[in-house]
Amino acid sequence: MKKQFVTCYALIMLSLSTFGSNLEKFTFDSWAKPDLDIFYHLPETVDENTKILFIIHGNSRNADDYLKVWRNLTEDENVALFAPHFTRNSFISFNTLQMSTSNGVIRADTNLYLNNSIDTLFEFIEEKGIKFDDLFKVKEGQHPPLVKLFLASKITLETMIILNDILGYTKQFNKQIKENVIWPKKYKLMMNYKPFLRYNLTKMKMIIKRKINDR
Repeated sequence: MKKQFVTCYALIMLSLSTFGSNLEKFTFDSWAKPDLDIFYHLPETVDENTKILFIIHGNSRNADDYLKVWRNLTEDENVALFAPHFTRNSFISFNTLQMSTSNGVIRADTNLYLNNSIDTLFEFIEEKGIKFDDLFKVKEGQHPPLVKLFLASKITLETMIILNDILGYTKQFNKQIKENVIWPKKYKLMMNYKPFLRYNLTKMKMIIKRKINDR
């Protein structure tokens, strides 16, 4: 459990949509249902004793407010908080777990049902088994896992730039990746966007260093 959750922590850090914001989130898309934004808060140190708590909002759909309350309540506890945001547009019948309309008509498409959503999310949190170093390994000239995650929109452009500022991985990628269309375009995009990105480099270095030391 410790290895799985610490690994997941590293992946979540790579999937941040906004660095330095009060609330952090990532997008869960590993199911047949609409993409789901998940607000989260992690304790300063994640270990084998860290508990996972899913916080489900009501019909007001204010997952961020729920997370803020629970973050304050568990400030001194070793608890990782996850608050899925079931939007009205994507999950119109949230109050019936998407199993029926508001008029009580049973939905035929069982893939939309939310009755097993927490189990699915929990498995995703626990089972993302990939080591941090493996993200940067280029095998036989193919895209490394980091680039694959970026191309699949699981890692943001900002995250790619920040990691490169800290680790300098693009020098290796530029030498070892054989294809000369997709990666060069993405690398150019990173370099063009880099001057406009503002973040706390010292804080990010400390986070990455801690995660590497925890392997």
